[in-house]
Amino acid sequence: MAQFARPSADTVRTGWTDEAGGTTDIYTGIDEVSAEDTEYIKTAAPPGSNEFETLLTAVTDPISSTGHVFRWRRRKQPASGSDDVTLTVRLLQGTTQIKSVTDATIPGTFTDTSSTLSAGEADSITDYSDLRLEFVASGG
Repeated sequence: MAQFARPSADTVRTGWTDEAGGTTDIYTGIDEVSAEDTEYIKTAAPPGSNEFETLLTAVTDPISSTGHVFRWRRRKQPASGSDDVTLTVRLLQGTTQIKSVTDATIPGTFTDTSSTLSAGEADSITDYSDLRLEFVASGG
């Protein structure tokens, strides 16, 4: 049976806001069952590196090394001039990195993206109640 862990709390928020510029509980902009393009989190073109990390809801260990996928949706807002932005998305257990994906070609429209864990990456998860997603925007 498929399980879905969803954002449940902000744990790190440096340079990120919700779509209206709010800075409290911004995870609520990305915790929907179905994506809503009117609710999202954002960061300005970063001069260095801006980080957002969210705790995910607990799921049960599936006792399987296959079928572990994490998904996110991203878009680069059109801006004047050159603003090369790289988005790195990391799946963490606590502070331990399980997998990292870097995207330097962010599209101008909302686009779904996913990454499947290898068997070794899936097996390295020992606490399904402490999974987190971290988004780091850098460049600019």
